[in-house]
Amino acid sequence: MKGNGLPVQPTITERVSRWCGAVTVAVLIAPTIGRMPARADQSGISQPALGLLNELVSAPRTEFFVYKNTDSGMNHSFPSGLFPGGPVLGKIHLDTACVYDPASPNGCTVNPNRLDLVRGTVLRVSFDPLSPLQFVGINFEEPEHYGVNPRGVGYDLRGATRVCFDALSPTPLNGRGHR
Repeated sequence: MKGNGLPVQPTITERVSRWCGAVTVAVLIAPTIGRMPARADQSGISQPALGLLNELVSAPRTEFFVYKNTDSGMNHSFPSGLFPGGPVLGKIHLDTACVYDPASPNGCTVNPNRLDLVRGTVLRVSFDPLSPLQFVGINFEEPEHYGVNPRGVGYDLRGATRVCFDALSPTPLNGRGHR
């Protein structure tokens, strides 16, 4: 995107809605009615920088990410709840630092110098072949490993108006999720 001849980063919501790599989960919460979002001071700062600052300052008030990317301070959970347990857990594999590459067979680049400015890193979940009655899955938990060590109070998401799930498979899948 370009604005006034300068490159402009898409908003966080635009980045999420355009995201097409591996698996991420985002829960977006509408801003509280009657509350003004925080704004950065406008003295001595360029308009593109001011726009980015305002976006970053107001994002925690308008968006709730279960998992945004591996480096995000806006993550509100950990992909730590693998299930059902037992030897089948060896058939699920997580790559939390995948840099999306549509030309790669597994969807992740092998080039350490590649950077995805739109998605950052993505969470890649892959499975070894499963028999017809086998299944594996993952829960995003806060605090980490909550399923085996329940503690904390969780998040109150009663104001949520939209849930957004984005997923991509580098190879076609049949209706049961198998290749």
